[in-house]
Amino acid sequence: MIYCDTVATKKADLEALAVFAAQTQEAGYETRISDTAVEDVTINPGLLYEITPFLSSDPAGPEDMIVLLGASEVPDARMPYLRRLASSKTERIVAFGRYATDQLRIGASARLAYAFGREVDVVDLPERPGLPDTSIPIFAIQRPKRSAPKVRVSLFNPPIKTPEERAAILEMARSSFDVQIITQGGDKDRWLEMTNFEVPVWHLGETKPLAFAIGTDIAVFYKAPMAWPRFQSMFAALVMQGACLIDATSNRGWAAIGDPVIPGPSSIDALQRWLTSDIIPSLDDITYAMARTGLQSSFLPPSELPGLPRKRQKATGAAGRERPVLFMPTNGVGLGHAKRCSVIAAEMAVPKRARFAAFPSCVGMLRGSGFDTMPLIGRTPDLPEHATDLVNYTRLSKGAEDTSGFVFDGGHVFSSVLRTVTEQNLPSVWIRRGLWQHGPSTRIALDRQKIFDRVIVPQEAFSELNQTLSFGDAISEVGPIFQQTSQTEADRKALRQAIGEKLGKEVDRLVITMLGGGVAADRRAQTMTVASHLATVENVTNLLVVYPTSKIDPAWNSFPNTHLVRTRHASTLFQAADLFISAVGYNSFHEAIYGAVPTIFIPQMAAYMDDQRARAEAAHERRLAIKVEPWEMLTLTKIIDECLEGRNEELRANLSRVNLPEPGAQRAARIIEEVCR
Repeated sequence: MIYCDTVATKKADLEALAVFAAQTQEAGYETRISDTAVEDVTINPGLLYEITPFLSSDPAGPEDMIVLLGASEVPDARMPYLRRLASSKTERIVAFGRYATDQLRIGASARLAYAFGREVDVVDLPERPGLPDTSIPIFAIQRPKRSAPKVRVSLFNPPIKTPEERAAILEMARSSFDVQIITQGGDKDRWLEMTNFEVPVWHLGETKPLAFAIGTDIAVFYKAPMAWPRFQSMFAALVMQGACLIDATSNRGWAAIGDPVIPGPSSIDALQRWLTSDIIPSLDDITYAMARTGLQSSFLPPSELPGLPRKRQKATGAAGRERPVLFMPTNGVGLGHAKRCSVIAAEMAVPKRARFAAFPSCVGMLRGSGFDTMPLIGRTPDLPEHATDLVNYTRLSKGAEDTSGFVFDGGHVFSSVLRTVTEQNLPSVWIRRGLWQHGPSTRIALDRQKIFDRVIVPQEAFSELNQTLSFGDAISEVGPIFQQTSQTEADRKALRQAIGEKLGKEVDRLVITMLGGGVAADRRAQTMTVASHLATVENVTNLLVVYPTSKIDPAWNSFPNTHLVRTRHASTLFQAADLFISAVGYNSFHEAIYGAVPTIFIPQMAAYMDDQRARAEAAHERRLAIKVEPWEMLTLTKIIDECLEGRNEELRANLSRVNLPEPGAQRAARIIEEVCR
């Protein structure tokens, strides 16, 4: 095992440490970072995602190796810390630095030997012609690329200030190229403010450097080489995989490297035409030639580390075994998303091929449906979002190993999802709702659409509810996806009889109330209104349906005619109801509409949710259901009475005649299988 640490403690040194650890791990070596390296240091959330998986409190053992970075200087203030590291039993210690003279290297070696009480192998980082010096060794890492239908062009720090420049990039993206922008500072936000999400734009710190190289066939540079370790690690990966490198700087900032970097037009307007005429016809030859230039040899092979420990053996599945697809349903408690994913997974040719990572509220339902499920950590009010997401990132990263693809269902694409998909180069699918409220969350979500190979958009039952948020070949619209249940009149009577036997009473008129889990909005007032009103109505049974893990108000048990039911099978129950009182989430809405269940819809409208009010209005205007706003308590009781006196049968009759789109679960399953071969 390799234990990494830094001689200095600046933030830049910690980022270099994370880049170095990622390189050695990618080369196949088990790598750790001492948790003391981050003590008393403020680290931004992005860097935390890269450092946290490597952190360890265990000291290096006899078979391990300590690697120290930033050893150009060994300050006095750092000596006590280095002496603590000397308590480890390993004899293999390597320190990397840059030394203008042999005397400086010898001096650093002596100070390190004094701190550790034994000799340290001090390595002077070699110069690389044409590239600025960096603070860490940059290794020669090579990973295979996935095939793509279009040539993938990455524009590094392109000019985007003028409308003409932005139009040229958009035009190239709409042609035969798959274009992405990789930039620094505020340019990413400026691009998103001035254009739509048609061209993916990345900040270089959003994910590990190697991920950018994997998705690039042609790299076009509009800035000169940088000493930044993150940039150089990415550049080394581009070189090792044979990417075509284009110098588009106005002053030929890459000229010192020589032939491997091809001079190109500095004007973005001319780039597309030049690539098409001069580069694409020779792209295979350029890739072949790149593997035979001296540029690859300027990056160290990891094997040049003195005394390198044995490589980590990657776990591999049994020969011939079909690797699973990892599903991750999220948002709120995630029940609706988990149910939708389970419906799709059940339609796959090999349903058991689906594996789930889900929040605790969904684990019981998914395991009960026969799916192997790994629990994630839900958000807590005491911690920032990234704290729990960091834990989920480490779990997802491990759970995604030896999988054939990743399926995410939710509105907010977490950093853990972005990094797992990009860092492991996973074929990926986003199941994205088609009905959104407008706001900042939509912008964030659509920006991260860039990590997915395909986006499945389950449609709504009514056409005016389907929003077009983005375009492109990756978008696949399918019919509504929900759990379909079919009950005959005999089934309904049998279920009502079973309910009566359970309650010890005859069920004459059955009301099902299911207003949500309380994550998006507090529905106690509406629930109490329904229960207190139905307590005064004769011959009625009100089943108050909640999920098994939901919190309840003890007062709900005190109303005559109302009975609390904890279940994961609500859709089976409300199919037998004379009246269903429900929130307007995607699943409950479509199960009620397709099941022809007379329903009063009370929308929830938290900022991060889909537009439940629009959904309820669409059904209300067609006289297929009744919409009641959350604050309309008197209206609610009036409508309940009308429905129990016969209006519900009018709704049922209207529902039986409406034409609805074909459900889309089978089509979604085929798309996932196509992407995750």
